[in-house]
Amino acid sequence: MAGGRSTLAAGLPWLAPTLVSDKKVVVGPDRVTDWLPFFACPRRIRLAVEREGVCALGGPADFGIVRQYRTQNYGANYTDWTHPLSPYRTDPKGVRFPVHPNPGSRGYRGWLGIWGGGSVEASRSVAAWDDKRRDLEVDPRADVSAWGYDMDNMKACAWVDDRVPWFAFDQPEDRKAWLSRASAAIEAAGVAAAALGLAIRRVRAGVFSRDANGTEQFRVREDASLDLSVDAQSAFWAETEPLFRTWLDKLARAPDDPQQTHLRDWRDGLRHATLALFDRFAGLPEDGDSTPDAMKCWAKARAALDRAFSDHAKAEVTAALKLDIPDTQGGKRRKAKQEPVP
Repeated sequence: MAGGRSTLAAGLPWLAPTLVSDKKVVVGPDRVTDWLPFFACPRRIRLAVEREGVCALGGPADFGIVRQYRTQNYGANYTDWTHPLSPYRTDPKGVRFPVHPNPGSRGYRGWLGIWGGGSVEASRSVAAWDDKRRDLEVDPRADVSAWGYDMDNMKACAWVDDRVPWFAFDQPEDRKAWLSRASAAIEAAGVAAAALGLAIRRVRAGVFSRDANGTEQFRVREDASLDLSVDAQSAFWAETEPLFRTWLDKLARAPDDPQQTHLRDWRDGLRHATLALFDRFAGLPEDGDSTPDAMKCWAKARAALDRAFSDHAKAEVTAALKLDIPDTQGGKRRKAKQEPVP
């Protein structure tokens, strides 16, 4: 019995003496079992149960009531763990950190954290499931459930959940190529969303002026509210997700198609969706409310947004996708030059 309890205590910390870190003691994987991540107690709390009393919320009469609790500071410092349900990223110094959800990354902009790729490593559970899917006769395009708390230190701020499409490949090189294109598509979507926000600010919150050289410049008024551009960007991620899912499925079904073809299809779909959102949120000024300056702002902002998707060396979305662009002089095609969206 003692041996069994000792084994359980290695994974259920409340069955063992409280571990503290006041003397820089750390708890690594070598000290306990692999299933401790599911039951770890970085902050130990013990309820003070009073046997006499009746629970006002209708709890069991024979349990008693709890009016207070005790807590132990300097709780266990868990180090060098790999949680089996969490993806991990590696920073430039080679240190690994779990990828945690947050409301700002909800939707397909956060899917790379589930798939893995680049500096992100897929969770052990997802990787194991992908290895076993043939034995389990799982649909190679089944979704993966991703969920967790958005945390601020030890405070839970929000619950975030999503269903992420998973595409299984028999050959590692096919998966690598698919991930590369999917990553480029998500990066381009981020550039498009930023360009959309800027274009709407130009209409709703900005003015055009000329600098000392006579070049027309855009600036944001100090009293301007930028909430509308934020709403437009949120709508962008939600409304382009079905388009992205369809594009991903096509990409997985036709991996041998030229990369440029797939990426141009994505750019064209993004362009259509982005301009439609601009028209909805920026809105052409109503008759009677239009002034020459307002019409000028609207037309210039929309034209600038459209150029982000063009075959031009400084087109931001085209550059993010690393698309070839035509050389008007030599008849050749060259790579787009990526520049940040202001």
